[in-house]
Parts: sequence; structure tokens; C-alpha cells
Amino acid sequence: RLIKNIDIKGIYYGALESLGSPQEVRNMEPEDRIVPIFDLYSFSILQQWSSCAESFIVHGSAVELSALLRREIRRLEVNNPEVVNELRKLASLLDKMTEIFTTVRGKAIYEGTVFIEISDAINSLLQSDYPFKALFPILEKIRDKIAGFKSNDIMNGFKAVEWCIANNMVQQGFSLLQEFIVIFFIAKYEDESAVRESNQKIVRNVLNLFDPYQANIPENKADFFMSLVNDTSIRSIKRNYNMLTKHRNELNHAGSFKKDNDVTVDMLRRYTKAIVPILTSDKDTWLL
Repeated sequence: RLIKNIDIKGIYYGALESLGSPQEVRNMEPEDRIVPIFDLYSFSILQQWSSCAESFIVHGSAVELSALLRREIRRLEVNNPEVVNELRKLASLLDKMTEIFTTVRGKAIYEGTVFIEISDAINSLLQSDYPFKALFPILEKIRDKIAGFKSNDIMNGFKAVEWCIANNMVQQGFSLLQEFIVIFFIAKYEDESAVRESNQKIVRNVLNLFDPYQANIPENKADFFMSLVNDTSIRSIKRNYNMLTKHRNELNHAGSFKKDNDVTVDMLRRYTKAIVPILTSDKDTWLL
């Protein structure tokens, strides 16, 4: 199928052995040699689903999965219009989720809508009359993969970093980790709806500057600024945050600095382990 770039419509097997041994078949009259023929296409489909689901669960890639869904749509379009609509919706949502991670859409990750909609689409398929019931455990595995993402949850950002680590998405992971650190402190002292450029700039100044009092802070942001300056977790992560900036620049500028240092997924994993537990240790006291 891959080499020839074709779609398989059916795989048929003639069970000659069901008539007896070869010698017994030779002794039969030709009109008695009626061989049952079995369509094994469903086994091929199940194998493809398993392979694509593994690619998604282990490597986070939904490209193969959405392509397979679209092949199923073409196969079922005439006889199962309602199921086809559910398959088409799921394929579209998986494409959207892949794009969100590839292009680092922090707002969409925070909102979590796409993850919830994927779960809902899978639940609809599980309750539908989709004829290929052997697929259901695979759909449940896919749903479990994204179960940790919630609606409008600041922790979605750090879950997304874990996703990037698991799937070797180094550049996306560094960007998400640094941006959600900033968003985290805005949510802590303002609220999630206050993720504006002015607030982001204040948080970055406190995290970046050796002496944050050098920054020109508007009078109406003085309380927010002082809360950040006095936050012990900011002091604890400051050095690592600035290293994130260095590594992120190396990634975003194609390693074009004089010292072309490797930036690896193991480094992203270490920074995440060093930073996130400090931030989230007291989140239950302020994050509802």
C-alpha cells in the first residue's frame, strides 16, 4: 500500500483447506469444490489503526491517524452518514490539535477546548453504530492520552511541555515552558484574563533583571510588581528562567551564535523538573 501509493478495498482469502486435504480435493468433482471466501480487510484496518494509534500515543503525531480517519470516511460515506460526520469531526480536531502544538498556540492550550472536543467526539463514536467495534479500545487509548488537559487551566501549559518532552518537540517545549512561567505569575497575582503585554513585560523584567527596581513600572501596577519582587519562587527559578531565554534564542535563531551549543530534549526535561514543582507547590492556596 505504501510503496504503490494505493488504497486497499478488500483482502480476500479462499479457504481451500476447509474442503479437506489436497488429495481429497483432487478426488472431488469440480462442481463440489465450492471454496468459502473470507474478506480479511477488517484485520488490515485494525492493524493500521493500531499503528496510527501507537504513533499518536507514543510520539504525539496525529497526522497518520487523521489520514486513516479520512480513508474510513471514503469507505463508509454511502452507508453510514452519521458515523461519517463523527469521523470527519474527529479527523479535523486531531489536525487542529497537531497545529496547536506545532505552532505553539499557548492561548488554545490554556483554553483546552480542542482536547475536550476530541474526547467528546470519541465518546460519540463509542456510542454510535460504527460497525468496526474492535476499534473502540484504540479510541479509548487516544482519549486517555489527552485526559489531563482541562478547560481554562493554567496547568495545561505545563502538561503541554510534558507532551513536548515525550514527543521530542524541543523548540516548542522551550517556548511553552518560558511563556507559561510568565502566564503563571500573572494568573497568581492578577487573573488569567489579565495576560496582557504590559503585565507580561513586568513579569519578564522581574525575572530577567538583576535589579528589577531598574524597570519603569506604571503606578497602577505597583502592587502587582511588589508581589512579584517578594515572591520567593521567582527568586528560586530566576537563574533557570534566564537559561531558558538563552537556549530558546539558540533554537529560534537556528544555532547561529558563535558558540553553537546543542539544545536537547534532556535539557528541557531537566529545566521542567527544576522549575515546575517550585511554581506549583502552593498553587492550591490561590488557584481555584
